[in-house]
Amino acid sequence: MRHLGAQRAAPPRGGAWFGKGAQAPSSARKQRLLDLTSGSSYGAMSDSATAQQIERLVDELAVSSSKVGAAAAAAAAAALDGSWRLVYTTEKSVHSIVRGLPVCFVGQRISIGSSRVTNIIDFGKGEAASSGEGSFGLRASAPLTITGPNRIEYRFDRFKLLLPWRRSGGERGSASKDLAAASEGLAGRQEQAEATRLALPLPTPQAGGWTQGVFVDGEVRVMRNSQGDTLVFVREDV
Repeated sequence: MRHLGAQRAAPPRGGAWFGKGAQAPSSARKQRLLDLTSGSSYGAMSDSATAQQIERLVDELAVSSSKVGAAAAAAAAAALDGSWRLVYTTEKSVHSIVRGLPVCFVGQRISIGSSRVTNIIDFGKGEAASSGEGSFGLRASAPLTITGPNRIEYRFDRFKLLLPWRRSGGERGSASKDLAAASEGLAGRQEQAEATRLALPLPTPQAGGWTQGVFVDGEVRVMRNSQGDTLVFVREDV
């Protein structure tokens, strides 16, 4: 979810050492990962010991996922599509925002149909994301390219501050027309709700890179990116 900073490639981490739970099924590892990341304020409150446990679990999930066949990998790539809530990241930029501002939601929308990814940070009232009004929010959006199973590349071309007020009636109707072809589901409804709100364009960060899914299923998405960071998402539109 990196918005700022130069792109730098980082080699994928290997599973050099696995603890006693290395042979546990992926479902058990996934649940353990969710337990460790719960209540961590997106990782900002995780201590070093917990962070190391999380990285080991991600390594184990990466190894188990690497053994799937081509058909399963293609299906997993399609599973990237949708609306996702961030529960953990090692990104220092996100941690600094979470520690300094009243963040109520961090997430990401991926639309394979329109080939775009949008990073989301909402401040204040938690109901704003569904109601389409009530708080400020940041949106950074980029065209995406699928370059392999569970792997996307992107470079941000839109950045805006979402305001807690709706547009006038005429502007709202125009925005609805523009989104007539929007995808169905939660992600599409969120996009339509946001299009009715006032927004201020911001200087677009010259940032991009790639993210690689080391584990993706119908509920959880575990990613590593070109900045060397780890991210754990939970699906919103289930």
